[in-house]
Amino acid sequence: MNTIGLDEAIRLLEVGHIEKLSVDDIPSIERKAQFRWHPDKIMGSNPDQIERYTRNFQNIEESIEILRSYLSGEYQAGEKSKIKKEVEYPEPEEIIRQNAMEMQPRLTEL
Repeated sequence: MNTIGLDEAIRLLEVGHIEKLSVDDIPSIERKAQFRWHPDKIMGSNPDQIERYTRNFQNIEESIEILRSYLSGEYQAGEKSKIKKEVEYPEPEEIIRQNAMEMQPRLTEL
């Protein structure tokens, strides 16, 4: 089970002043986080950075639920998210197919 706490959620969502937020701000925060952490935004970067963006992008939903719980007064200090995630990894052949356009020029250079 992959769980994160409020501090990690705030960091991931890049919320500056949580005391100034309301539940109505959540859709905007979610859209900004999805734009910020979308892995396609950094295609061609080093694998560690792509992995970090992918992991953060996958944790946005969980972070939003924690933030929503906190803003509505249901969050208890130190509580972790109760969302269970099952991570599915694509087959290596699928990864190659998805990245073929970026790989070809690099292979040509080598």
